[in-house]
Amino acid sequence: MHALADERYRTALVPGLASIPAAVALCAALLTVAVLLVVLVVVGHVCGRIGAWCGERAVGVLATPGRRGAR
Repeated sequence: MHALADERYRTALVPGLASIPAAVALCAALLTVAVLLVVLVVVGHVCGRIGAWCGERAVGVLATPGRRGAR
């Protein structure tokens, strides 16, 4: 039997068999989006913490009289 005819025969015997690869692709896409969102949130959080730390250091150095960098 030809490969295409064989595939049609199998999907005709089992309803919904043709949608399994589509469901797997959809799940893979959703998982990829979820992982990327988590990575973005974590990286954004880390960048925010680093920015806050740098801001505190800059304000502390500039606002404290008698320390290097005070104006």
